[in-house]
Amino acid sequence: MKRYRLAALGGTFDHLHRGHERFIASALAAAERVIIGVTSDDFPQIKAARDLIKSFRQRRQELEEFIGKQGLSERVELIPLEDRYGPTVSQPGIEAVVVTQQTYDGGREINTKRELVGMGPLPLIKAEMVTDQEGKYLSSTRIRLGEIDREGRLFQALFQERYDLSPSQKEELRKPQGTLFRFPRALDLRLVIAAVRPTKLALVGDVAVGFFLKNGLAFDYGVFDEIIGRKSTALVTGLAGSEAWVVPADNPAGGVTPDLVRALKQVQGHHRGLVKVRGEEDLAVLPLVMLLPLGSLIFYGQPGQGLVALSVSEATKRYYRSWLER
Repeated sequence: MKRYRLAALGGTFDHLHRGHERFIASALAAAERVIIGVTSDDFPQIKAARDLIKSFRQRRQELEEFIGKQGLSERVELIPLEDRYGPTVSQPGIEAVVVTQQTYDGGREINTKRELVGMGPLPLIKAEMVTDQEGKYLSSTRIRLGEIDREGRLFQALFQERYDLSPSQKEELRKPQGTLFRFPRALDLRLVIAAVRPTKLALVGDVAVGFFLKNGLAFDYGVFDEIIGRKSTALVTGLAGSEAWVVPADNPAGGVTPDLVRALKQVQGHHRGLVKVRGEEDLAVLPLVMLLPLGSLIFYGQPGQGLVALSVSEATKRYYRSWLER
C-alpha cells in the first residue's frame, strides 16, 4: 500500500539520465499515481548551455518511452509545465510533492503559493540524487557540456594514462571520420559554419588552423605542431601573432597523453586559445570529441584531400568511447 494516492513532481528532464530515473522511481515508491510536469519550450530556463536543451516534444517522448518500457504508463501522467507551480496550486487531489536536494526550495515556494490561494501545504518527499563518476550530482547540464554521459561516466577519465592506438585503429583513423570538404574555399566553410552554428569550433592541424587564420574565419580552439607533410613550418605562429594565447603540450606520435588532455582542458577554460604540441597533434581529434560540448564541430586536415568536419554529439561520443575501450 502506497503512502499517497497522487504525488506530483516537475523538471526539464533534458537528456533523460539515471538521476531522472531515480527521481521518478522515488515518486512511484511513495504514491499510487504520479503527475510529472515537463517544462514547456516557453518555460524560462536559467541553465548552462540552455540552447542545447531538447525540445518539449523530444523530452516528453523520451519520458514516454522510459515509462512505457517500465510498464508504468497507467500510473504516470505527463503534462506541460508553464510555471514552477503547475497543478500543485490548482488540483486538489495532489497529496505530496517529490523534490530533490536542488529543488527543495522550489517545493517550499509551492507550499507558500498554496497558502496564498487557500490550500494547505503538501508534504515534500526528498528523492536521493545520483552522483556521477567524479562524485558530482549527475546533471543534464554536464551532459550538454560534454563532460559526462547519461550514466554519469566521465569522458576525461578515458585519458588518465597515455593511450596508444593499435595498428588497426591507426588505419581506421586514416579514413575521414566525418564529412570531407575537398580543398574548400573560405566561403564554403563560412556557409557550413553558419548553417550548423556550432556550440564550439575546434581545429586540428597546421593546415586547418592556418587556413582559418589566413581567411579570417573565427574558431574557439586550435591544435598544431608546426609540421606539415613532415616539414617544419611557422605558418600558425606567424599568422596568429604574439598576442595569441598558446598552451604547450607534449604528445609523442601514436597516442594521446594526459598532458595533451590537460592543455585542451586549459584552453577550454580560457574560452579561446591554441595548443602547440611537441610531438604529433593528429590524434587530438579523439580527446576533443570526448571533451567538447554537444553541438560542437571539429575541422581537421585530411592529407592531400582537404578538410574533414566532425560533429560532436552523444552518438559520436558513444562511438569513440566504445572505440577507445576496445
